[in-house]
Amino acid sequence: ALPAVLVDQAPQPGFPLIGIEDERGAEAAARHLLEWGHREIGVLALPFGPNAAPNVHLRARLHGYRRALRGSAGQLYIGASPDNSPESGERLTRELLAAQPQVTALLCMSDVLAQGALRAAAGAGLRVPGDLSVVGYDDIPSSTALNLTTVHQPTAEKGLEAGRAMLALLRGETPPSVTLPTRLVVRGSSGAP
Repeated sequence: ALPAVLVDQAPQPGFPLIGIEDERGAEAAARHLLEWGHREIGVLALPFGPNAAPNVHLRARLHGYRRALRGSAGQLYIGASPDNSPESGERLTRELLAAQPQVTALLCMSDVLAQGALRAAAGAGLRVPGDLSVVGYDDIPSSTALNLTTVHQPTAEKGLEAGRAMLALLRGETPPSVTLPTRLVVRGSSGAP
């Protein structure tokens, strides 16, 4: 068998796994919105289904959002995106806000979906964050220019850890699985409802 390192996948026996604190990052994002006073929160979810590659992220992030809202008066309205694209984020935002006009904030499971949410808000004449707060996930390079509040994941460190694990495997060693921390990066797309 060829040596393999899993990155952002479900755990498999016998394979080192490099991942992030998905659930903790999602919980921090939802708590941030609750602290601003948001109670009606939409979620732009990554694709559902057994064949969806980011399913491991979907479950962990949903659990983190829900854990943050436990014991609060907050309500989540979840919309599933067919793919991870700005176009899907824009369409899903329009649909979610039409169906749930009381929503004052969006938790987006990726910055790519959040880009679409920002476009939809602008197209509807909504001020961000005055009318709608938007929080992403990943902290991709364009998120700084978009002034997007997001959850940072250490992508470069993930690559380094995967490389270290692979080198260890090639030397005949058994590398440990590694879970890297996430952190909330607050920018200008989130505020009071």
